[in-house]
Amino acid sequence: MIKKMNRLLVLFILLAVICSGCSSQHTENKQISKPVEEVNEPYDAYAKIKSKEVMSIPNSAEIDGDPSDSNEIYSRVTDIAIVNIESIDGGDNINQNTSEYIYPFTYGKMKILAVYKGDLQVNATIGYTRMGGIIPFDKYYASLYPEQQSKIDRNMKDDKPEYVEMMFEDDIQIEAGKTYLVYLTSYPQYKIDDLPVYNIGGWEGGLREIQGNPKAKTGVKAYNNYTGQWDTLNEILPKS
Repeated sequence: MIKKMNRLLVLFILLAVICSGCSSQHTENKQISKPVEEVNEPYDAYAKIKSKEVMSIPNSAEIDGDPSDSNEIYSRVTDIAIVNIESIDGGDNINQNTSEYIYPFTYGKMKILAVYKGDLQVNATIGYTRMGGIIPFDKYYASLYPEQQSKIDRNMKDDKPEYVEMMFEDDIQIEAGKTYLVYLTSYPQYKIDDLPVYNIGGWEGGLREIQGNPKAKTGVKAYNNYTGQWDTLNEILPKS
């Protein structure tokens, strides 16, 4: 039986929660999904959704650690790489192992361009998940306790949106086609289109847009979402 999730009381621990929710196979209700095919051009399932159809629900959470500290994030993850986001295949809020509702997440595919920690292969395409996403309203509604559903029924009646977007305050949205420095944790028990899956963690500290040629040895910079500055990789990554 699918358990109910109280979104107001969930405590999220850095890098540890979304890993349990990597699911691209769940088929209940409406799905935001892409047919299985080779990705040649950036694909964004969210781009097909009109903004007027989406209700945004901002959230806050306690964080274990400091995501603005690149050294701390480095020590917490298994892999660090520069990647290109080939696709945003959709959003979900189901743990595929337990069938429990969890916090919404985004999933898709990304191509490895350079590796700075771990044993990922350059030019390989892998799956990813990232906490926060857009899901059909009926899946969000089903995740609530009965009293929460009753409140929505009273207050919204026939004015319910088609979709719900849930993200944490100050976090950033992942964008298809962009290139990022990402901090990853491997979860080999999950698959997206038979690909290995890695969670992009570290909040806004773990998803940093890249400036310059990712394959160049010098001149590559990563955007600091906290300071608004472009940092060189030498400033970010520990010296080996």
